[in-house]
Amino acid sequence: MNKRNLVLLLISTILIVSTATLLFYSHYLVREVRYIDAYVTVGDKLGINTDKDALRFGIIPEGNRGFRYVNVTHSFDVPVKVRITQYGDLRQWLYVEPNEFVLDPRDSRKITFIATVPEGTPNGNYTGRVKIMFYRII
Repeated sequence: MNKRNLVLLLISTILIVSTATLLFYSHYLVREVRYIDAYVTVGDKLGINTDKDALRFGIIPEGNRGFRYVNVTHSFDVPVKVRITQYGDLRQWLYVEPNEFVLDPRDSRKITFIATVPEGTPNGNYTGRVKIMFYRII
């Protein structure tokens, strides 16, 4: 086996082992994942939606914002790290405070979601999704 093949084999082995380790530990560290759908209707009037099955911001005129609050809690016997990320049309519009924190066992935390509709956004319905991940702390 020449030197070039040996180097390629070594690099390939390192990449495969690194990827396998990362996949194993990322699955091992994640305790739970929750998804919440998010909806904003951009319109000329202001509207409120109080449904609790999703983050429904109601009707928000362009250039304005809406607020929603969610209590995040867990039932694990150990502290967990919580990370919140946004996806979809609303990814750029949603601000989450806090979006990463540690939650003690059987504790809860109030999370603020702010949807800001940019100026010039056409009227219509916009959707997104929020992912809340609970990680085991090492």
